[in-house]
Amino acid sequence: MNAGRYVVIHPRALEVFRRRAGKSVAQVLIDAGIDAPEFRERIRGEGFGLSDVARLAQALDTTPRELTTTSTVLAAAERLRRPRVAP
Repeated sequence: MNAGRYVVIHPRALEVFRRRAGKSVAQVLIDAGIDAPEFRERIRGEGFGLSDVARLAQALDTTPRELTTTSTVLAAAERLRRPRVAP
């Protein structure tokens, strides 16, 4: 049912929860079962699969909903701060 669905997670959202959990980046990736090259590819590319989001959330001591909601808010705030180019 969820095959092929990807979620883009804002890097700052990951950082917020990582700091709150008091973990290093390496520890979060180990706990989530994601290797560093795959993580970099996902964060810069199409995003994370739903199971990856669940594992990241668990590693960060949060829920997938809280992680994705925070990510959405941060992305929206970033878009609002960008200067608008006049047509």
